Amino acid sequence: MTIRKDATPRYDRVTHLIPQDTTHSELLEVFEQVEAWKQTVTYSADHALDTTQNNHLLHIWGVERIVKPMAESTAAARAAFIHFAQTEYGRVPTIAWEAFTPANSNPQPIKPAVGLHDMGGGNWMMENGINGYCVHAIAVGTAAQTFDFSAWEAAGIKVLVRLNYGFAPVGTIPDPDDSAETERFIAACNLTIQRSHGVWGWIVGNEPRNPQERPNGKEVSAEQYASVYNAIYAAKSASDRLTPAAIDPYFGVDGINPLRRMREMLNLLTGAEFITIHAKTQGSLPHQVSSEATFAHPPMIGHRLHFRAYRDVLDYVPTRFSSLPVIITEANPQRYGEGYPWDLFGWGPFNGAEWIEAALEEVKAWNLLGKQQVHAILFYRWAFDVWALEKQTAVLEQIRNEFII
Repeated sequence: MTIRKDATPRYDRVTHLIPQDTTHSELLEVFEQVEAWKQTVTYSADHALDTTQNNHLLHIWGVERIVKPMAESTAAARAAFIHFAQTEYGRVPTIAWEAFTPANSNPQPIKPAVGLHDMGGGNWMMENGINGYCVHAIAVGTAAQTFDFSAWEAAGIKVLVRLNYGFAPVGTIPDPDDSAETERFIAACNLTIQRSHGVWGWIVGNEPRNPQERPNGKEVSAEQYASVYNAIYAAKSASDRLTPAAIDPYFGVDGINPLRRMREMLNLLTGAEFITIHAKTQGSLPHQVSSEATFAHPPMIGHRLHFRAYRDVLDYVPTRFSSLPVIITEANPQRYGEGYPWDLFGWGPFNGAEWIEAALEEVKAWNLLGKQQVHAILFYRWAFDVWALEKQTAVLEQIRNEFII
């Protein structure tokens, strides 16, 4: 297993909620178990018990390095601690993991720009004088295209073009077993980049491990994706910005940790100029944006269930890419939320503006921590499916207000 070794250990905090009726002897047992646990850590932890709350709160600091060998990520450390808590003292009903703000917080954080997915959203931004980002996803196939977004660039809109072989179920890159078609796709991408103007950055593909994006239903390996990406990267000019496909950080039902696979892929790449991430909440409730709830089952155990999955993604980014600008190119609630059938997908009828505000506040708070900076958050999407925002007037007004403020 490849272990990530950062120059400076992270200081996160785990909070365990212990029932108020816990007896003194049970508390002593908990502390004995924590002390025993601390003997197995590579990086030592400190802990304290706060009994002034309605329930006892056991705080533990310095917990990234909690297993031997060292945890490969904060999410892996969280998973190990959840397992420890569940097996060693099952009376702890709630586990919350939150970032511990260092004393030397970022004095000059990036203020994240706003943006919209799809060109219709970019047009709306231009009409309203809003600077920011826009994603234009295209199906290149094997035929090169030409774009001129110079007017958009002049208006302060950074256009990201996502180069797909096709949309579902065609595949985000060609069938890996069809080398001739793969070469034609690479050539079409290269020519599209060379011919176009006013494009801020290029994205190669989309969520390649997502079953909907697999060519002919075939799984795309990290090596196969990297081979396509590196061929496109090698042909671009120094002024062109390129980034790999964002992963689906919530998809692990095939038994493989998607973040670990992402890191394997990133380690195979020649280079990149920025990083893209997809982040969502499982419902449409604004408080879920900052939720620390995690998946309960492998291979996702310990990984955040809602919007803060972007933090887990960044935790897996290799060091050589850890200073690149981060753009959240798809941000949205997955479903309506509480009080509605679980299969109602979309923004939901009531909380959209509050969700937008919560997401913006979340990434602003993250940037204050001085870690890899989020430069923009783009809301999914303008039109075409149940997440369409073109008629969500409250949401659009909130985006407009963010630009004005």
